[in-house]
Amino acid sequence: VYFIPDAYSFLYKSKINNFYNIYILYIKKIFEVIDFLTKNNIQTITIDLFNLEFLNLIGIDEIEGLFRNKKFWTFFKNFIYHQGISVNFVINESLFDLDTKQLLKNLEKKLLKRNASNVIVNFLIGYDVFEYIKKIFNQLTVDITQQGKNINDLGKDEIKKCFIEKLSPIDLVIGCQGTSVTDSLLLESSFAHLVFLNLPLGDITKEVID
Repeated sequence: VYFIPDAYSFLYKSKINNFYNIYILYIKKIFEVIDFLTKNNIQTITIDLFNLEFLNLIGIDEIEGLFRNKKFWTFFKNFIYHQGISVNFVINESLFDLDTKQLLKNLEKKLLKRNASNVIVNFLIGYDVFEYIKKIFNQLTVDITQQGKNINDLGKDEIKKCFIEKLSPIDLVIGCQGTSVTDSLLLESSFAHLVFLNLPLGDITKEVID
């Protein structure tokens, strides 16, 4: 399942004045949705935590400062520990500094050792479909080279088959009010069932997900 929250609406239309408390409330609601999905036996969940448009609006410094804030980071980690899930952070590496990237990588590694769970949550941060295509293609080139082949010698259909094998198919896309699949296009969602709710993130309940 690929879930698209309305981050901008939730965070900037909130009546809470404290900067970090707004983000904590947002993350808390995201984890509620994750909990609702896992209780429906969904084992692979992708959350568009902060999309590229959102980051361009608020600035990268705000999100980097957020992850480095001890109060927020402790809250974020504890939620993940409590859920007992494994996570991947799919970030736009060109946007973030080395310290932020290392911070997220370290959490991924700790969770792999700590949480023996079949549930995997991918958090997208600044996801860029074009960067993702390049990343997959580069990895594909390496794999084919290791097989003693040259990617330039392969036919179009063979390259397409190898490329598709690198993707993890998404069956269902759920978008909150005011979002669309073009907000954060995922290649894996090409054949997914699309559901766009007439509800903001704050109004999503277990009954809605069920």
